[in-house]
Amino acid sequence: AARQLLETYPDTDAVMCVADSVAFGVISQFQREGIEVPNRIAVAGFGAYDIGACSLPSITTIEPNAEEIGVMAGKMIGQLLNGKGGALLSKHTGNSPNLVIRASTAG
Repeated sequence: AARQLLETYPDTDAVMCVADSVAFGVISQFQREGIEVPNRIAVAGFGAYDIGACSLPSITTIEPNAEEIGVMAGKMIGQLLNGKGGALLSKHTGNSPNLVIRASTAG
């Protein structure tokens, strides 16, 4: 898929992956093809998993605020159990993820 992406869209200069593990696979494929990350194309993932910090190059990632997500989920469950399910579900929760910049985008 990584090769097909660049064949179809040759001017692509960055790829945002759904997970760090996917970003790891994309980077590996690019490296096998001789495509330099991040000099030719930047790659980022999501999740802030250990694989991202240990890969070469290390993977830029979006780190979800798991504690904040857990608190909001607990509030939503409480509202659902008390018959007030729509109140919190219908508005933006304000979760604040963190961008962890690493070598895969620092070209």
